[in-house]
Amino acid sequence: MQLNYERLLAHLQQNLAPIYLIQGDEPLLVQEACIAIRNQAKQLHFTEQIRLTIDPQFNWHTFTSQLQNFSLFNEQQLIELQLTANLNPEGARLLYEYAQQPSQDKTLVILSHKLTSAQLQSTWCRAIEKHGVIVSIWPITQAQMPGWLKQRLTSLGLKMTSEGLQLLADFCEGNLLAAQQLIEKIQLLASQDPIPLATIQQLINDDARFTVFDLIDTCLQGNAKQTLRIVNKLQVEEAEPALIVWSLARELRALINIAEQVKQGKTLSAALATQSANSKRNALLNKALQNTSLTLWYRLLMQTAELDKIIKGAAIGNIWQAIRALCLQFALRKYSFFT
Repeated sequence: MQLNYERLLAHLQQNLAPIYLIQGDEPLLVQEACIAIRNQAKQLHFTEQIRLTIDPQFNWHTFTSQLQNFSLFNEQQLIELQLTANLNPEGARLLYEYAQQPSQDKTLVILSHKLTSAQLQSTWCRAIEKHGVIVSIWPITQAQMPGWLKQRLTSLGLKMTSEGLQLLADFCEGNLLAAQQLIEKIQLLASQDPIPLATIQQLINDDARFTVFDLIDTCLQGNAKQTLRIVNKLQVEEAEPALIVWSLARELRALINIAEQVKQGKTLSAALATQSANSKRNALLNKALQNTSLTLWYRLLMQTAELDKIIKGAAIGNIWQAIRALCLQFALRKYSFFT
């Protein structure tokens, strides 16, 4: 079965499938879809037991052994797999085999970045579609942003003028995590109905001193000094680490995608054209890809998974030190282990 985000919420009111694949490049909606499944599982007395992050070095014996261990207790279990890279043949085989005969006392939730059409036609994806649910999270376009913001605000009992909604949409530029952060701040500050335009303008001005987008640009430019300055400022301003890590991961995936195309024989200019980016952004990507290796970008992307573990409390570490180290490596085009 194939569902979009809205149809998933309706589906969960009546059913809970044994296996879900949630794929897309909107981390806020991917996470909210996962939370919706968790909540339904809890209502059905499932016990959330484990979350696994799947990277190229993942030992799939961990996955199979967990399934076998859970079976001994005959409990209803919720298992989450977070894919940070494409599946290797072993992982694809094991997920295919499991999807063919999923356990009826478990729900497996697989969270993934956006899959290509070819990947969605793979045997493991088709098996999930046949025996479970594939949830595709589509991006919210710039034209859709005012409506999306209005819907979110309305659910919180807040009203905003069309001018305010457009201002907020233009500032967020399609970044749903940033939009959600602003909505939460508006909820705290709102004292009038509808929310005055001046309140929104002040909130945007406060957030605009340095943004995550500034950080990404300086990393791409290779400006290590400015990169550290922006990270330090974002920390002082109590920026959301999850938003920073998501933005870094998205940029690294874009660099990997371009580098892989070049490795397969495309020219750099042709590969850049597939990103549908403006000329300024293409110039930054071009600069970042000069004299660098695909291995570097993969290793840095793997580090974002480690940062995500720290944010979620699954690993020990100082998240701001880890962000600082990753951004510096990004800017310097060097890789090193850090703790």
